[in-house]
Amino acid sequence: MASSSTASASTGEQYDLCLITDATGSMAAFLTALQHSLVQILALSNLTSAFTSISVLAYRDYDDENFKRKKQIEFSGWYDLNGKADGSKQVDLIDFAKKIEISGGADFPEASKSAIWTLIKNVHPGRRTLCFWYTDAPPHSETSRSWGGQRQKELAALKQDPIGRECMDWISCCRLMAQHKVQVMTLLTSSIGVHASWYVMLSAATNGVTVTLDKDDARDISLVSMDLLMAWLNQPPRNAAVKGVMTLSWPRTLAKKFKNVKDETPKNSGGFLPKFDNDKVLAHKLDKQQYDVKRDVHHTREPVQDFALHFTADEEYQKLVYTTLETIIDFDVATISLNPVFGELWRVVCAQRGSDARERVVNAFAVAVNNMKADTIKDSMKVWLEESYNQTKEIERIIAEVPADNAYPAVCIDPTEAGVGPTHWARGDLLEIARSCHHNVLKRLGKVLTKLVFIPSKEECPEHLRDDLVVEKIPFALATKEYKRSFWKILLHLVLPGTYLSARAGALLAALCMKIGVQIPGLQEAARETLVAFRGKWADIEVGENWSLECMRLLLYCDTKDRGSGKEGLLTDFEQRLFKNLIGYKAAELNLDTELNARVPFTPEKTQGWIGPTTKCRKCNHDRSVTMMADNSICGICGCDDYDNEDGKQRAQSIRAETEQGSKTLKNWVECGNQDCRCAYVVYDIETLNVKPKCHYCRFPKAGKAPFVTCKNCANRVIWPLEYRTGAADEFLCVFCEEGRASVVVNPTSARALNKENGTSWILGDEGAKLGFLSKSVYATVKDRGMESMHDAISLFSKDLKDLTLTIRQKPIQNVAELIAEYQRWISSNTIEYKTCDLCFDSSFKPQDLHDACGRRGCRHRICVDCIRNWYGQNAPGKVVNLNSLHCPFCRRAPTGKLLRGYGLNVATLAGVREALQLRGQWIFGWCVKCDTAKQHVERVCAAGGQPVELDNFICEDCEDKKNKPKPCPKCGVMTEKVAGCNHITCPGPCDAHWCYLCGGQFEWNTIYDHLNNVHGGAFTYDEDDDGYEEDDVEQDGVDF
Repeated sequence: MASSSTASASTGEQYDLCLITDATGSMAAFLTALQHSLVQILALSNLTSAFTSISVLAYRDYDDENFKRKKQIEFSGWYDLNGKADGSKQVDLIDFAKKIEISGGADFPEASKSAIWTLIKNVHPGRRTLCFWYTDAPPHSETSRSWGGQRQKELAALKQDPIGRECMDWISCCRLMAQHKVQVMTLLTSSIGVHASWYVMLSAATNGVTVTLDKDDARDISLVSMDLLMAWLNQPPRNAAVKGVMTLSWPRTLAKKFKNVKDETPKNSGGFLPKFDNDKVLAHKLDKQQYDVKRDVHHTREPVQDFALHFTADEEYQKLVYTTLETIIDFDVATISLNPVFGELWRVVCAQRGSDARERVVNAFAVAVNNMKADTIKDSMKVWLEESYNQTKEIERIIAEVPADNAYPAVCIDPTEAGVGPTHWARGDLLEIARSCHHNVLKRLGKVLTKLVFIPSKEECPEHLRDDLVVEKIPFALATKEYKRSFWKILLHLVLPGTYLSARAGALLAALCMKIGVQIPGLQEAARETLVAFRGKWADIEVGENWSLECMRLLLYCDTKDRGSGKEGLLTDFEQRLFKNLIGYKAAELNLDTELNARVPFTPEKTQGWIGPTTKCRKCNHDRSVTMMADNSICGICGCDDYDNEDGKQRAQSIRAETEQGSKTLKNWVECGNQDCRCAYVVYDIETLNVKPKCHYCRFPKAGKAPFVTCKNCANRVIWPLEYRTGAADEFLCVFCEEGRASVVVNPTSARALNKENGTSWILGDEGAKLGFLSKSVYATVKDRGMESMHDAISLFSKDLKDLTLTIRQKPIQNVAELIAEYQRWISSNTIEYKTCDLCFDSSFKPQDLHDACGRRGCRHRICVDCIRNWYGQNAPGKVVNLNSLHCPFCRRAPTGKLLRGYGLNVATLAGVREALQLRGQWIFGWCVKCDTAKQHVERVCAAGGQPVELDNFICEDCEDKKNKPKPCPKCGVMTEKVAGCNHITCPGPCDAHWCYLCGGQFEWNTIYDHLNNVHGGAFTYDEDDDGYEEDDVEQDGVDF
């Protein structure tokens, strides 16, 4: 029953705090709450001096395990907030709480009386003790069910001590606690039922309170604990109470009967305690009300100190506050918004401008909030944080410091203007300039600056703007050094009262004003004065926001504008060059995948053209192209000895052979596929060339490098051995240029592709190339490589174009100057290229986000990842095989296996596709989930009425017959059953062998997919670089010539 007393303890009285918890099996959530609350309590005690000493007491029961280990009671001892008087080591309460083990609790009641006995033995005489008690079970008594002799063991232990003997009865325990000035706040679970009365009696006797929670939630338990403690400290409550928490008490009308209770026995407990173990109701029913700490917490402590005054006056206290807040932020940042004391101190700290410690704490808070998981707690934290930046009082104090004769000129915002005030702005939007100079942020703030009204003097102020209580004005005097250049820091107070920017954010607002050129007398000068004061402070590695592209561009614009007017600029020379380098560097990196048009020599691919210079082979007596002549006037065909028989040699010699050929006879030209060679030559037996072309010299390296001449027009290389050269080789024109064909073609490429072959020095200079492109943010790049390095090393496009050569696949680019100019236009425009997916027509993709539609040469279509997966992923195990989606949607060829595997598409390993394609007109195929093969399901003539066939979890007839027949690993013999999926098996046994489930063959990991494709009828090849030729690079007669 709650007492009516509300008297505070006498001034100067000392208080201790003891946290008592039941540590049996069902108390895990309560123990977690205690550990969470303890950190806050220690921090509060340090900040408020609310308690002299703090302790933790855990109790269990006298069951065999705890009895043997003497773990019925664990008491931490007292932690003295001011240190031990004798200088001895303090107990680590947090560590003690963490090490409390949950054990025992086989019966219902626990050793609560032993906990009181232990506390009373350890209370400090002359002090009051506040006690938080966490439990879900009553004490041992006649009416509480207990077995194993645990009640008798507890009574036997209590009898051995004089104080213990006073604790053998619960009523005596309650009166003993009151006698020793212990005030008990009890937190129970609602499952305790009528047995909550034991603790209601304890709280009523000690002027405390008992609450029950409808669920065992550690966070709720911790919140309720702190609510009760804050109320006891006379602090204002939180805005929102925890739901499902009820206060228990007896009506005041029972006060006289309560005082007459003699002991805990059913006969003498006066109907306040249960008479039987299974009682569902009490004789005197408990009242339940939604808890309200203002109403329920009695006998509170005198109010603690004024934190703001103490913080301002005491430097040591400031250090303590900063350290404590950092600890709380690191432990649980949400605590600051939930605890009124921490919240008030946080606002005091926010008002303390210019302190490094303050910036450290504020930054730690922001980082911690951003790292929180997205939920309602994080959302409420952001709202609370926004309100913590309301600095109306501080701003009014700054304005009031300006004497009346300096109050004008000033600026204000006409209240009749639309677009200002809390209905249009959230404080976070205005403060965003401190974090980002994104164009959307600058655009909105720019509109605000254009709404400023200039008032030159009080007399010239418009009538509707004169009342300072209605229309606040910011004096221009605040832009001077005398007033710490506060003008720009508080300017947005006119938009949303209480908005106070940091010095850096205020300088950025001044830079924005310079950029948009607001034409208010004196405003540009005020902006410049603030920015000049910041000169040399922007290149600060500790301020990550300074290194955003938008911020650097804004500052560079203002600096260029200032220098253009004949002034010394707003950035130092170091800052100016560094920011220019970084902006260009990052813009170049962002445009690495932007399409550039390179003009390069074309590649002949079995292309017909004039044969060009010829010479007669002295063996076969045919005129041959000089490109295929060997030594001693013998052609390559005659010089080759790799023929099966003489007939084969004669056949090769006769293919397209002529005794007399003119230089304009048509022949087929190819180019060597070796990128280091790229020499063109004539092929006679063109029908058998089904591999990537490779010249004789690259096929047989011992023959040396290919002797070539270079076309003076297109720069293509053509093989021409020295032995057969004439004067025409000196000013050589290839046959295609002689014919007047377009031998130079436009090859779409990108800077990234060019860098793979040419390095990055053509963009960044020789020293910059050592840094390279890191694919990191500018801030991360500067931190990684250093400001001086980025300042000195990067020199964009500094190479002389006359001496610069760029190549694509070893072919020289003909329009280097035009290509670089195109690239520079993209960089200087501060934009990047966006491309359209050819399948879904979404035009919002960066170039690197689009990929080859099928990976086949000649198919230039590029589509997004979703389209690749959706198109080729239409087929799934167990379903009908959709043969149309096995081909490129554009060129209708099968995609490369490399492309399919790269996107994790199971169809890449589907066997039997070739048969399905051959019989697509006669059969409908299903994807067997057992053998991972396209198998015949039903003839099309049998399909019901032409309706689409539906399959689910299809298993072919062969697999049905072989069901549950595992196969052995070919290496170690481990029996393996494939339930579903690809036929590529990695042995589950110790050998890790790669083998084929269809035939049982063992293969290397990088060849098994070729086996599945070639032997078991897959449709997709796995060549690394599709070139339009067959897979195997098999040498064939006449291929090189």
